[in-house]
Amino acid sequence: MSWTTEAPKVLVVADDRDAGELLSRLIDRAGWRSDLAFSIDAAVEELADASPAYVGVVVDMAADAGAGNLEMLQRTREVAGPAGATPVVICSWRDDIRSDAWTSGTDGFLTRPFRADDLVEELRAAVERPSAERDGHRRDQLERPERPA
Repeated sequence: MSWTTEAPKVLVVADDRDAGELLSRLIDRAGWRSDLAFSIDAAVEELADASPAYVGVVVDMAADAGAGNLEMLQRTREVAGPAGATPVVICSWRDDIRSDAWTSGTDGFLTRPFRADDLVEELRAAVERPSAERDGHRRDQLERPERPA
């Protein structure tokens, strides 16, 4: 990926330092810039105050049976202004929260384990998808058959 100015920023939100750092490295290697937040409160504050704005958020909150992923998604959508519409990709061990994530407004969902290329592709697709097409994409994902366990 080549950029005419600085590479776009992606906010990585993780409750596990090792997982967050791994996601951050994968994103950086793909030509993006990443910042890390290790709590939802810190992430929401960073998202609201960032300049230039983040182009995407990658969330990997494993505690509380994946509920942190959905909370971060909800809190992102509550941020005032354009930051509240930032594309969000959720990474989770819990495939059973997939439909809740799509219903709540995620722009991408990956079930762990996944390949590094899958993360980059999901993030790129979420960021490049025109905002007018985001709701339709979410509906399409909800209509897809459930993945086998």
